[in-house]
This record gives sequence, structure tokens and C-alpha cells, in this order.
Amino acid sequence: MPTVTDIDDFRPCTILTAPNGDAHIIPLVVFQRIANGTLSVDDIDNRDQVLRAVIKDWLETLE
Repeated sequence: MPTVTDIDDFRPCTILTAPNGDAHIIPLVVFQRIANGTLSVDDIDNRDQVLRAVIKDWLETLE
């Protein structure tokens, strides 16, 4: 059974749909910590799928 985590303390969040169809709810604080160097991108579960979704969404905003 998957682990259920209460994310109330970590809002706001973003919802990403990975290329494999999985949905990921990621608190924005995670991206802030990655950006300022206090968290490694390697610490994200399913890192490759999440990064692909982030890049895809980012590229869509540029169109």
C-alpha cells in the first residue's frame, strides 16, 4: 500500500502529470529548496518522471 502523507503544512502545491501517466502532487517549497540548494533533485521520488513533467510544463508556457 502506498504511503499517504498529509501535505497541509506544505501548501501551495503543484500537480504534475508525468509522461507515464502518473500524477504527482509536489509542494512548491520542494522546488524552492532545490533552487536554493538545500535539497537535491535526487531526493525526489520518481525523479526522472517528475523532471520530464516539469520541463514539459515549462516548455508549454514558452509557446
